[in-house]
Amino acid sequence: MKIAVIDDGIYDGYYENTFATQDLMVDDELNIVPRTQRLQGVFSHATVCAAIIKKYCADAELVSIKVLDEENARGSADKLVAAIDWCAENNVRLVNASLGSTYIGDYEPLRKCINRAYRQGVIVVSAVDNNSFVSFPAFFSCAIGVRSYDNPMQDFIIEKKKILPALHPCGKKLWLVKSYDGVNLLAYSNHELIDFRGNSDASDSFNSYAAPFVTAMIAQSGCDKELTDMLFEGGFFRLDWLERFIYIADAGETFIADSRWFDKIYNVTLKAGCSKEIRDIIESKETDVCVFGQGVPEADVKKIIKELGIDFISENGLKFVALGDDKNLYDLGLRDIFKWTRTKGSLIPYNSLNRNSEDINSICDEGEICSIPVVRLISDDVPHSVLVRLLTEFFKNDNYKAKGLTDDSIGAVFGSEFSVEACINATALEKMVEKLFAPDIIIEHSYQDFNSEADIIIEISNGFSPEGFSIAKKSETYFVCTVDGYDIMKLREFAKNLYEILVKVLG
Repeated sequence: MKIAVIDDGIYDGYYENTFATQDLMVDDELNIVPRTQRLQGVFSHATVCAAIIKKYCADAELVSIKVLDEENARGSADKLVAAIDWCAENNVRLVNASLGSTYIGDYEPLRKCINRAYRQGVIVVSAVDNNSFVSFPAFFSCAIGVRSYDNPMQDFIIEKKKILPALHPCGKKLWLVKSYDGVNLLAYSNHELIDFRGNSDASDSFNSYAAPFVTAMIAQSGCDKELTDMLFEGGFFRLDWLERFIYIADAGETFIADSRWFDKIYNVTLKAGCSKEIRDIIESKETDVCVFGQGVPEADVKKIIKELGIDFISENGLKFVALGDDKNLYDLGLRDIFKWTRTKGSLIPYNSLNRNSEDINSICDEGEICSIPVVRLISDDVPHSVLVRLLTEFFKNDNYKAKGLTDDSIGAVFGSEFSVEACINATALEKMVEKLFAPDIIIEHSYQDFNSEADIIIEISNGFSPEGFSIAKKSETYFVCTVDGYDIMKLREFAKNLYEILVKVLG
């Protein structure tokens, strides 16, 4: 099996049997070209990763793709995207990427790249940042994120979930865990390697060296679907994998269809006979996900699934997302098709926040508050959670590292971290977001002003304004705004005006 090692380049001769059958690099014009220098016996990060892969899967055929400089081990997200896209186009099904970015500006291009690769059958195994900051691509649902069992950063692990006994070369195993940041796989990183002098050399306790062990295990299994599904499953509590989907809701939620955020959306209005419309779209092979809006009753969800039929769902590999109430959905016997629901999806996987509010406090000191600005939008209108996405975009465009947080499930569609009930302990939730993402500012949306230390609170109402925007300053930290309607262009203009005011107020 071909395995691409995307890194700083594999060198022959330092460790036994690390020869790459293809030795490539991404040049400054983002072209994939043969590597210009191929020295012998040179130590490199990629060479260690290659040696670990070959130790546990001797038959692997290595493809080296250099995206990092040798001098400082730096690269760009554009080069990583080019390398992964090349793998998809050249039938390389398994990729080891023991690298990543913590820069929020790299989030979107890498997210789209990883989702493309996943749809094309490419498995990307990626190491999380060694300091446990959220890093890409390990963070994404459609990548298999790995951290070292030898250095697991226990503050971010809730509990071990399951041992995978089928994978135990030399007595070593993989662990699935519950994790605050969605990286739900632990693996060994200390591997005994023999260098060209015949000396034993143990790899360090870095996440970088846990990832190639997982890559080797996947290769050894022949990319077994049951195994890879298990490894991917833990990450689906976020909706960052939505690209092409059918959105089923009442006629008032068309604001979700913004082509700048998604590749393809089909809006289907909930009505009699809509199952046939859904079936026709699915048969066109343009999508494989159905998203039920917040207002769709469970009875209608069940009815549509029943009308589509179990066989049709299985044959087309359909996934389902339910943004509304979901307590009775699983009695359909189709638990696995619901990749995201309010119960499954939250900032903490498996809804630990809703089950036990003390979980969230475990990584935050009592009374500790954010050291960064927190702006809270209060509104009882669903579309205003879209403003979190719009505001974070305006901040990001000015090179601020902004992060969104909502207690509204539709916010999860737009990339916000989603908590079932943020008001359980908003201060701890904000602090956890700060620790995980290291942002410059947090933008929240909530249905109520719960008791926490937000720096600026903005109450938003839906009403008529000749300019489509109005704002009244009530105090140093409290504003009242009026936005005209749900039209996405008006919401964007509103967010732009609000952003400019916030920048001035925050100084």
